[in-house]
Amino acid sequence: MNFIFLSEQLVKDSSNEAELRTSISRAYYAVFHIAIDKINEIDPSFKYSTSNIHKKILDWFEIKSVSTHYGIKRMSDARKQADYEPNPRFPNPYVDMTELRSKTEEIISMGKSIIQKIKNLQ
Repeated sequence: MNFIFLSEQLVKDSSNEAELRTSISRAYYAVFHIAIDKINEIDPSFKYSTSNIHKKILDWFEIKSVSTHYGIKRMSDARKQADYEPNPRFPNPYVDMTELRSKTEEIISMGKSIIQKIKNLQ
C-alpha cells in the first residue's frame, strides 16, 4: 500500500481539481498507515479501533514526537479541507489550479518528511 506514490502520480498526471484534492488525501493516509504501524511496533498496548483513531494517533505523537505530531496535524487539516470543503481556501475561495498544485506538492513533500521521521522513531 503505497499511498505516497499514488499521491505523487495523481499530481504528476493531474488535469483537474478532483485529482489534486485526492492526492492530498492519499498523502495524508500514507502517513496515517505508517504511523499506525510504528505505534503498534513501539507500543503493543496501543489499541487500534476506528473510534477516534485519528485523534488517538495525534495524541500518541504529541507525547513521542511533538514535531511529528504537528506535521500530522497539518496534513490532517489539509486532508479535511480537500475532502470536505467545496471551495478549499488554497489560499482563497476560488480554485486556482497553480496554487492548488503547489499546495498539493507541499503536502506530499511534508508527508515524505514525516514518514521518514516516523520510521526513525525508536
